[in-house]
Amino acid sequence: MKKDGGMAATITSQFVSLEACRRTIDGAAAPLSDLSLLPRLHAAFERECRVPDPVGRRRMFIFVIVALYAPGSLAGRRLPQGMRQALSSALHGVSPCRLSSQLPEAVWEYGHYRDFHDEATRLLSMLWTEAAARDTPEPG
Repeated sequence: MKKDGGMAATITSQFVSLEACRRTIDGAAAPLSDLSLLPRLHAAFERECRVPDPVGRRRMFIFVIVALYAPGSLAGRRLPQGMRQALSSALHGVSPCRLSSQLPEAVWEYGHYRDFHDEATRLLSMLWTEAAARDTPEPG
């Protein structure tokens, strides 16, 4: 009987990568914490996002916002208390349950689709700049 070392090696490498990702993310602080910025970030996202499909846009927004507020959740950690409700409000009533089910799909798309990855990276940078601009006190 022939052993399938290829499949085991693939599963092992994915597990090691996920564990390395979790360790890296656990050591990182969330860039943002003020959930009151979500409506402004959502408006900026809607202006700049190049994804035409509404479901794809929603997944992209969920991914980008979770990366900004709770990066550990991208590696399987729980979302912080209040995060699902804040996202639901920003997305105009999309159920928190739907948000939770779409996060793993968005993470998978980020890892497997170059277009999703590139657009998410671009939007992360843009929204980070937007949030930093809103957080900077006015001179005077």
